[in-house]
Amino acid sequence: MISKLSPVLSVLLVVLNGVLIFMLINKSHENKRPKEERNFLIEQLQFTDVQKDRFINLDDAHRENMRSFEDEIRKNKDVLFNSFSNETINIDSLSSVIGALQGKKEMEVFGFLNM
Repeated sequence: MISKLSPVLSVLLVVLNGVLIFMLINKSHENKRPKEERNFLIEQLQFTDVQKDRFINLDDAHRENMRSFEDEIRKNKDVLFNSFSNETINIDSLSSVIGALQGKKEMEVFGFLNM
């Protein structure tokens, strides 16, 4: 019985691996999300062409700022979590920097929504 199931299971695993590889390479779920959100807001708020262009520029700048904050936070967290054996790193100082960056990130969101 096991010998009869082996080819079926092997084919199933190959197909599933192919689907997984396709999903990882394509990443269509990551590429469409911001544009869908933009379009939804533009349609719901009935922006004019000038407003639409300004909103897209503001949104691009906001996303870039958020990405830079997230990268900086991630870099500091990597240093923090890799410092378990290193006693020369000041954990309090690093956590304060991470907290300040998180605060700046929150202010960026508030500023973007308050425009």
